[in-house]
Amino acid sequence: MVKRTELALKNKDFCDGFRNYNDIGELTVANDWHAWWREGEDHQEPGYLHRPDYEPEDGRRFGYRRIRTGDFAQKLFTTFSTHEAGIYQQVSGVSVGKQVTFSAWVQVWSSKHDNIEQSKENGCYKTCVGIDPYGGTDPRAPQVIWGELTEEYDVWGQRTVSVEAVSDTITVFLRGTVQWRVKHNDSYWDEARLYAEPMLKTGGDYLLLPEGAGAEWYQAAVPYLAEFGISAGKRRQDAGLLGGVIVAINPTEGLLSEMEELELGVEVILAATPVELSTALAERIEDGHHLAQPPPSDVDYILMSPSAGRSWYAALLHYLMRFGPSSGRSVQSALKNKGFVTAINPDPEVLARLQGDQDVLLDVIEAASPEALLEILQKRIVTGRRLR
Repeated sequence: MVKRTELALKNKDFCDGFRNYNDIGELTVANDWHAWWREGEDHQEPGYLHRPDYEPEDGRRFGYRRIRTGDFAQKLFTTFSTHEAGIYQQVSGVSVGKQVTFSAWVQVWSSKHDNIEQSKENGCYKTCVGIDPYGGTDPRAPQVIWGELTEEYDVWGQRTVSVEAVSDTITVFLRGTVQWRVKHNDSYWDEARLYAEPMLKTGGDYLLLPEGAGAEWYQAAVPYLAEFGISAGKRRQDAGLLGGVIVAINPTEGLLSEMEELELGVEVILAATPVELSTALAERIEDGHHLAQPPPSDVDYILMSPSAGRSWYAALLHYLMRFGPSSGRSVQSALKNKGFVTAINPDPEVLARLQGDQDVLLDVIEAASPEALLEILQKRIVTGRRLR
């Protein structure tokens, strides 16, 4: 069974007090939470996108129809106007690479009439929850992942969303948005929860982003990650844990060397900008394949020189995509496959070891530069022959 851990969300049942927010009289917000709202434009028709009022819903005073846990809930509302608003909280101490799930319960009363038991002629009030996996506090930022907007009245409903944490600080959001300016547009929020658990993926493959990648790089990868159910992050230590292929974005030569020494399957994407990355990944989505090359062969092996850098690896890519051999700089890996080994510029000692193994069929390529290697391999691609 997957171990699920509850994270330290503060004032999660809204029973640990409220305070006046930013010295605005109409804003009484639960402690440890922050209010947010979308401001309307000056040219908009009056009554649209107003800042709502925030109040504690006190079950001891008003009854418990709008309370799910304890004595309090967070209420936000507008009268004869619409809003898009909510509250948020940043949470630290999250394990990068874990799946985090945020949920909260909400009840909506939206009505042209004053009967508090029934929403009649409602304002089309929808609610959801969201997570910014980078810990930002702007609910309109593109990296915020929102759950499904749901329209439901006069009953408690749970809203949930799950994402993969890519930072040790994330931000959770509650959101209500209403279309029509009816008399009562109220939402009541209670029982918020945040859990972390290991990612359950369809395979062990991993998208490894550069260490300095910001939110825009992650956002470029989101459709690809969602389409193929692939983990993503910026820590090499998290990549390859499940034995799959690592799709490395702009890896350094040192990182490539480290992964090859660990005999990890690696595929490289070079992208100068998030837009270029988005384009490259969109092509894979269109093709229906999350890898540009087939899974590495269990038999054929391309043995690179220990000093080969990223430019040499780049020269291999089309050949790997066409024929699907494994590749790396490990003689041990080449020998254990007991198949065809294509050695690129082997030194005499390595060549002697390969020639001395009767189970290895050896092919040698001497190339003075990555460009020369690329030319040789392109000829093999054209002829359809992976060996000389």
